[in-house]
Amino acid sequence: LSTNDVLRAAEVMAQDGLVFEAIREVALVLADRPDDVELMAGYAWLLARAATPAEPLPAEVAEGHLNDALVVEPAHPKSLVYRAFVRVLLGNADGAAEDLAAFDALPERPADLVDMIEVFNLRDQIVR
Repeated sequence: LSTNDVLRAAEVMAQDGLVFEAIREVALVLADRPDDVELMAGYAWLLARAATPAEPLPAEVAEGHLNDALVVEPAHPKSLVYRAFVRVLLGNADGAAEDLAAFDALPERPADLVDMIEVFNLRDQIVR
C-alpha cells in the first residue's frame, strides 16, 4: 500500500471511533518506512488527536515524531501545521507561533492546511 492509502485507511478507522487501532496500524507501517515524512506526520496527527489537556502524553509523543519529520524535511507543511496544533495543546504558544510563521513563509501552502488553520481558529488559540 502507498503512504496515502495507509493514512486514508487510518483516517476512516479513526472517524469510526477506532483511533487506537488506526494508530497501531500506522505504527506497523512506519516501522518498515521510518524515514517517510508523510507517514511520520500522519502518525503524529493521529496520536495528537488522542490527547486531551488531562492526558497530554499522546501529544508529547506526537511532537517528538513531528520534530523527527521536520529534521528530515524542515519545510514539510503538514508537520509544521500539525506541530503548531500540538504545541498549542501542550501550552507552547511561542513554538506554535514559530511553526505557523514557518508555514506562512512557504512558497506553496496546501489549501487544506490553510482551511484547517482557519476552521479550528489556530491563530486565535495562540495566546502569548
